[in-house]
This record gives sequence, C-alpha cells and structure tokens, in this order.
Amino acid sequence: MCNEVPVELLKIAKIEPARAAERCVRNRDGTPRLQHVAYAVPPAMLEAVRADFEASRLPEYLSARFGDDVDMSYHDAGATLGHDAELHADSEGLRGFFAMVREAAASWDGSDLLRPPPGD
Repeated sequence: MCNEVPVELLKIAKIEPARAAERCVRNRDGTPRLQHVAYAVPPAMLEAVRADFEASRLPEYLSARFGDDVDMSYHDAGATLGHDAELHADSEGLRGFFAMVREAAASWDGSDLLRPPPGD
C-alpha cells in the first residue's frame, strides 16, 4: 500500500506463451515498465465501460470470471496511455481482498517478505 493506493509489484521469472509475455515486456531500453493500472466500476456499468474502451481503440485481450463476484478484463492501452488497463466489477470480494492487503500492510515491518494472509 502506498498511502491508500494498493501497488502491485511483480518480479517475473518466466511467462508462457509468447503472446502473454508480450503484455509484460520491458521498455525498449531494457528498463521495467508500468504494466497496468486497474479500475473498479459499478457492475451495472462494466459492459458500457468495456464498449467505450473498444470504441476508443483500447481492445480487450484477456477477460476472466470467477463465480458471481469476479468479473475482470485487461485492455491494451499502451498506444494511448503507455500501459494497459485492468477493469473490475466492483464487488464485496474485491473490497474484501483490498481490505486484507491494507491490514497486512499496516502491520508489516519489512522483516518478512513472504507472509501468509492475515488470519491464516
């Protein structure tokens, strides 16, 4: 967490297949790049936002649904924003996940890099 904003840092060892690796490549000069910024929108607006992204030439390249609570997609916004966009339907599960991240960040002293989620 950076103030109230969750930040996701990844150290990627290997990505397969090649088409997936293309979404996470470094900048041409070899420096790491910002891969995506995520947005949570009201579930009733999700399809309209996706349609707006498509109309704005931000095509979807990955989508996933898990049960009734997770509906997300990634969009290629590199040419416009310099990074991709991740869309989520706002949900209790999403809010609960980030509440868990906030709780873990509040008590982190930096000594253990890999820790179980709070409550485990």
